[in-house]
Amino acid sequence: MISVSSAFIDALITKHDNAINRHTKNLKAALTRLLLTPLEVEQRNYINALKNIGKKLIVGTSDEIEQNKILLDGLYKFKTVFVSEVEKSNQIKFKDNILSALAYETRRSDFYPEYFRELGIKACVYCNSQLCVTVEDHNGALVAKFQVDHYISKSEYPCFSIALYNLYPVCSSCNNKKGIKNLMFLLYNNPSGTPKSNFGFELKDKDNTVAEYLANRDAKVISIEFKEPNSAAGESFNEIFAISGIYDTQIDIVEELILKSHIYSGVYRELIEDYMTSIYGTKDVLDRLLMGNYVEDSDIHKRPMAKFTQDIAKQLGLIK
Repeated sequence: MISVSSAFIDALITKHDNAINRHTKNLKAALTRLLLTPLEVEQRNYINALKNIGKKLIVGTSDEIEQNKILLDGLYKFKTVFVSEVEKSNQIKFKDNILSALAYETRRSDFYPEYFRELGIKACVYCNSQLCVTVEDHNGALVAKFQVDHYISKSEYPCFSIALYNLYPVCSSCNNKKGIKNLMFLLYNNPSGTPKSNFGFELKDKDNTVAEYLANRDAKVISIEFKEPNSAAGESFNEIFAISGIYDTQIDIVEELILKSHIYSGVYRELIEDYMTSIYGTKDVLDRLLMGNYVEDSDIHKRPMAKFTQDIAKQLGLIK
């Protein structure tokens, strides 16, 4: 729900340059071995192009991925509709061989855990309501792993399966719902200044709702509206991920925020702020303690529900 500076991603990539160079060497060797197998002319040209792209298959920016996408489409286009089962089987085998050569599954175990831990994104970048973790059976033992969505579909572009700029940390639900759909949302870009989210939550008819809730303690009076940028192309976040439906189940959080905004106000709020300042040297810690979540827009990926909680808390005046 908010972009991450590409400068931060580039710095993280530079930190892991030695490992990335090893992976590049291995994938080139695997692609060379793949060229020794029976292939169609178009497939052979495709693999040679992947070898030439080399390291950029891993570290290429979003713009470079789009450029290579056009190049590769001109050599071999992965289809979704087939004229025969033989053609379908041939493409599936070719795709699986590419994924094996790029070692995506291996990277999930030996590289991505550390990389994504340092990236610091723990909450789904699409819904922000759940952790980016999936539990899998690994040799009879359950293992928790980071879950990522391939922004450009792995089924249509297996070559970008290991592109770091193409891997978006997400929850299992959003990953399944997105599939191969196109989204008008780039997680990794180079924004000017501090990134701001173009998505938001709002308590409808705030003043009347708060007054009525405080008088009757009836959660049914609370209604939340989810707002997102208009998109001329593709489905909206709400249509794909059912954002409104997800957060309609979280009205109890709004109830707590309303009560806190009523309690921690006026002179009492000032006394607590002074006390916090005397202990911690700043009153900012109070906002996070009252909210129970991160208070900066740039931190919403660090914990589930951060965006929702921030927006409603700000609207209620609980935090500034």
